[in-house]
Amino acid sequence: MKFNQFINSLIKSGKKLSDGAGSSPFIALSPVDNADPDGSYAKALSFSLENSSINNIALTGPYGSGKSSIISLNFA
Repeated sequence: MKFNQFINSLIKSGKKLSDGAGSSPFIALSPVDNADPDGSYAKALSFSLENSSINNIALTGPYGSGKSSIISLNFA
């Protein structure tokens, strides 16, 4: 409960978590525009989606590896 109170107090005060140099120690893991510079992943997904004999497609990788970026860039 104390953590929630701390976060709520930061939000109410307008303070930001940072390293003091004006930048955050965190990076956003939201989709990026440069995830597939040579288009190889998009080509593989397009082939899979256009091939009627392929019934299942899996995008695998560790957390933050760019799976949602590939989908967002090419198929959203």
